[in-house]
Amino acid sequence: MSKQLRKEIYKNAYDLSESFQEKPSLEAGLDEEIAYTEALLSVLKEGIAACGNKKIQDLAERIRGLLDTDKIREIRSKDDEDAQFGHKTPTSTFYGYKNHLAMTEERLIAGISVTLIAKTNPAVAAAADKCPLKGQCKVGKGKTHSYSITQASEKNRSRLEFEASEKFQERLKIRHRIEEKNGELKEAHGLGRADSVGLFAMEVQMYFTAFAANIKRITKLIALAG
Repeated sequence: MSKQLRKEIYKNAYDLSESFQEKPSLEAGLDEEIAYTEALLSVLKEGIAACGNKKIQDLAERIRGLLDTDKIREIRSKDDEDAQFGHKTPTSTFYGYKNHLAMTEERLIAGISVTLIAKTNPAVAAAADKCPLKGQCKVGKGKTHSYSITQASEKNRSRLEFEASEKFQERLKIRHRIEEKNGELKEAHGLGRADSVGLFAMEVQMYFTAFAANIKRITKLIALAG
């Protein structure tokens, strides 16, 4: 919408374009786009009101209305009803799907799963609703405290014990290989951008991409074994 606004200004109120700030890069996250759009509307506020172009004014008003609510966090593509916004970190966002990999020691992909970003959110919310201390918890500034009590099931207890073991800690040191493989799939094989829409299409793309990456890795291993 901010891109559309800039286009309309270039076409019908060019003088206002002199106030444009540097736009975010193509790799910018949602938070950066929101900050840029808010700054753009702020610097153009008086000019848009005085320009007399109803299309520009209506578009600016629509953007303001969107930014004034949390709706922007829930927006999905008009074409892809499965894709969603998620968080890489508390301050950065991404749009699409989550993929999960399992790899062998030789860095060959042995297992793949593609899931919706918000798949785990209902489970977390349901667990929070059942907490017996829910009424005593408070987020943000306040005089009350928040409590966190871990009640592991037998299955989870075994997992926690394994994660505390020396064997697991040694394996954890090579966890970075998964992230490196994810980076390869996105940067070298185009997985950072969906070829089609929907979860099923993303799964198919993921499988073919992993197959291509495995062939490349096998070829390299054969060459090394020489």
